[in-house]
Amino acid sequence: MFENTTVLTLEDFIVLQTTWERFKSPFRKLKKMQRICFILPGIILILVGGMNLWTVLRSWDQSLLLFAGLGVVFILLGLLLIFWPSGSGLAKRNWKKYPDKGKAQVFCFAKDRFYLRTESGNFDAEYTVLKDIMEDKRVFLLFINDQVAYVLHKDGFTSGDAGSFGPFLTERTGLTIRQL
Repeated sequence: MFENTTVLTLEDFIVLQTTWERFKSPFRKLKKMQRICFILPGIILILVGGMNLWTVLRSWDQSLLLFAGLGVVFILLGLLLIFWPSGSGLAKRNWKKYPDKGKAQVFCFAKDRFYLRTESGNFDAEYTVLKDIMEDKRVFLLFINDQVAYVLHKDGFTSGDAGSFGPFLTERTGLTIRQL
């Protein structure tokens, strides 16, 4: 039996976000294309918005104020697309909203099931619910689908140890643990 107590940190959120972008995102194979699909329309919106503003300022006609407003909106939308958060920026934003900062998550891994106890509630499931397992030098990531993963700190084991936990999970799930 293994028991692990983990208190999530900003670094965990960054690992989760970057892992999702690298391995789970539907756009992961189009990473460069994804950035281009945000930056190019952003630049176009800024140019169109700038031209609208320039036209209004040059002629300064009261009837063109609507176009000035649209120009400002286009510029703001363009900036949003260019600076759209990803990776650690998005993780930091999600961390700010995370309500359980500083609260422990206790995982218990028995022969046939695993359990999660938090202040918010309890969860238990069979190992078949796990769809993917990844690890780096600091954490294990247990994915139950492409959007949800549990983070276990390797130094958080109160029963058992991180070195024998990986083989235990592989035996119970039939999944190969992928290295990050």
